[in-house]
Amino acid sequence: MRSNNEVRVEEKSYAALFFILSGLLGFVTLWGFYNETITRRPWKEIQRQFYEYEYQKTKIELEQAKQDLPEVEAPQEIDPKQEKTLKDTIWNLQIKLDEALQDRKFDQSESDAINYKYQYALHHGEKEKAEKWKKKLDEFESRIEGALTDAVLVAEQNLAAAYKGLADFYDTNGHVEAALAEYLLVRKYNAADTTIPPKISELQAKIEDAKADKEKYTAVDRLEEKLHSVGGIKRTFIGTLAESPFTKTRTVVQYYIEDFDYTADRCATCHFASDKAGYDGYAKEQFEEIEGDGENPLTLLLKHPYVKKGGETVLVDEEDAEEGSYELSEDGKLTFTDPDVYADLVEIEYETGYDPVLRTHPHRDVLLGKHPVERFGCTPCHGGQGQGLTQKAAHALDHKKEFWLTPVLGLDEHTGKASEELHGYMESNCRRCHDGVMVLDAPNPETEQLQDYAPVLSKGMALFEDVGCHGCHAVEGYSVLADLKKVGPSLAKIGSKVNSIDWLEGWIKQPTAYLPETKMPDFFPVEKLTQAVYLKNGNKHYGVVTKTDTGIILQKDDGTKYPYPENAVDRVVDEVKSIAAYLVQMKDPAIDQADASYSTAPRAIAAGEEVVKSVGCLSCHAVDGLGSDFAPKLDNVGSKLTPQFLRRWISDPRSYDPDTVMPSLRLTKTEVDNAVSYLMSLQE
Repeated sequence: MRSNNEVRVEEKSYAALFFILSGLLGFVTLWGFYNETITRRPWKEIQRQFYEYEYQKTKIELEQAKQDLPEVEAPQEIDPKQEKTLKDTIWNLQIKLDEALQDRKFDQSESDAINYKYQYALHHGEKEKAEKWKKKLDEFESRIEGALTDAVLVAEQNLAAAYKGLADFYDTNGHVEAALAEYLLVRKYNAADTTIPPKISELQAKIEDAKADKEKYTAVDRLEEKLHSVGGIKRTFIGTLAESPFTKTRTVVQYYIEDFDYTADRCATCHFASDKAGYDGYAKEQFEEIEGDGENPLTLLLKHPYVKKGGETVLVDEEDAEEGSYELSEDGKLTFTDPDVYADLVEIEYETGYDPVLRTHPHRDVLLGKHPVERFGCTPCHGGQGQGLTQKAAHALDHKKEFWLTPVLGLDEHTGKASEELHGYMESNCRRCHDGVMVLDAPNPETEQLQDYAPVLSKGMALFEDVGCHGCHAVEGYSVLADLKKVGPSLAKIGSKVNSIDWLEGWIKQPTAYLPETKMPDFFPVEKLTQAVYLKNGNKHYGVVTKTDTGIILQKDDGTKYPYPENAVDRVVDEVKSIAAYLVQMKDPAIDQADASYSTAPRAIAAGEEVVKSVGCLSCHAVDGLGSDFAPKLDNVGSKLTPQFLRRWISDPRSYDPDTVMPSLRLTKTEVDNAVSYLMSLQE
C-alpha cells in the first residue's frame, strides 16, 4: 500500500538532473570537437600561421607592385570618317596596282608564247620565221620593261604613300600596333624610303614597353587574387573550426618515398614553407637613390613583414649607418630619422621573424633542386619519423628512452631547437647516397662559384683519411678509401724493428714526445693514466694504481683517490705495457739472426752522414734541420731502431714492407754499413 508521504511519479521533477547532464553533454561535445580539430592536429595552427605570413607578404608585394605601375596613356579615339577616307583611297590604289600587274602579266604570257615560237623556228633553221618572231618578241619585252613596269612602280609608290598616310594617322592617335602594321606595308611597296625602318624600330620598341607595362598590371591582378585567396578563412582561427572537411585548405602533405623502403613522409605538413621561396631565415636587400622630402622621416618597406630586431647590418653608401640614424621595426619598415637623408645605395642584412618551422629550406635552389621533396622527402636526410604529425612523434627527442625511434639530427634533445653544435650531424646522412664523394659541392646560384654544401662532412672525411682512421677501422660505405695506402707503417714485424720495449711503450703512451709532427694521435693524453682497473661489477676506471695490503687505491686525473678492496677488483691492466708486450713479440727471424754489429768509428759515421745527405734521403726525410717533412725525421732514429732492421731497410725496403713508398737506393755494402753507423749514432 502506497505511503501517504510518497511523491507520485508524475509529480517528481528531474529538471536539475537533466540540466546538469545536458551541461555535461554540451561540455564533452565541445571538448571533443576542440580536441579533434585543434589538440590532435597542431599542424592546422601551423598552416594557419603560414597563411597569415603569406597574407602579410602579399600585401607588401601588392603595395610595391602598385607603386611601380607606369602611367599608361590610352589611345585617342580616331575619326571614323577620316579613317574610312584613307582606307578607301588605299582600296582604289590597290585596284589600280592590281590592274597594272595584270596588264603586265598578260603581256608577259604573250611574250612567253612568242618566245617559244621563236626558239622553235631557230631550232629548225627557219630563218625568216625566226626573224619575224624575234621582232615581235622585242616589241613585247620593250613594252613590258618600259611602260607596263613603270605603271606598276607608279602604282606601288602611290599605294605606299597611301599606306604611309594611314600609318601616320594611327601613330598620331596612339594606335601603335595598327600603325606598325601599316608601316610594314609601306616598306613592302617602297623599300627605298629610308624614313620607314627607323619608324618601325621605334614602334616595335613601344610595343615591347607596352607589353612590359601590361605584365606589371597583370602581376597586380594576380597579387590581388592571391590576397583574396589567402585572406579568408585560411588565416583565421575561426576558419580552422569552420573549414569544411572536404576542402584541402589545411591538409596533411604526404609523399611516398619509393627509393627509401616506400616510407610515408609527412614532414611538409608542418614544415609547410620548406619548398617555397621567400621565407628565408636571413635576407639581404638594396635600395638605390633614396632621398628624404626634407620634412618627414623616410620609410623604406622591406619585402619581409616579420623582422627580428637587434642583429641587422645597415650600410649607407658602403659605410656602416650611424647609431640612431635609423629605426627598424618588427613589421618590416626601415625608417631614417633624418628628413634630409640622401644616399646612392642602402644595404641591409637582417634575420627574418618567421617561425623556424615555417622557413624556406636553406640553399633551396640547389639542395631541393637536386633532391625534390616529391621523390626524396625529408627523413632520408634529416632523420625523424616521417609518419608523425606532432613534434614529439616526428622528432623523437626521447629516443634514448624510446630507443627504437630515429631522432631528427641537428636538434637539441632538451629544447627541441636547432643547435649549431649538432648541426653538422645532419650532413652525415649525405653518405647514404653520396658514398665516397669527398666534397659535395655545386655552383652557388648567386656567386656562380663552387660551394661545399656539406662542409662538416667534407672536413670529417678529409680528417678521417688524413689521420689514417681507415687504417684500423672499417667504416660502412667508406669504399673510396678501401684501396688507399695505410697512413702508418706495417706492424707485422715491429718486434724486430724497434730496439727496446721501453721505446715502444713511450711511443704508444705519447708519440708526439718522440716525433711532434706525427699523425698518430695521443691515445693516453693524461700522463701516467694508462692503467685500467676492471671491477667485478663490470665497471672500468683509468688512473694511477697503488697497491695496499687490503686492495688498491686508484688516483684519477683530477687527483681524487678511490680505494677498492681486493675482492672488488677483477684485474689491473697497464694498457700501454700490454699493447707493447703484444707488439714486441711480432718478429722476423731473418732480421733477428742477422749481424747486429756496426762501426762506431768517427770515420765510418762521417762517411755514413755523407751517404745519407747525398743519395737522396733528404728528399723525404729531415735531419739536422735539412730535408723534407714527407717522411719521419731521422734526428733520433738510433734510439728507436735496431741495426739489423736498418741494414735490411736501407738495402731493400720492399722486402720488409711491399707497400712502402721508399725506393731502393741501390747502395753498395760499404755505403749501407756506413749509413747504419751514422743513423745509429743519432740518439738523444
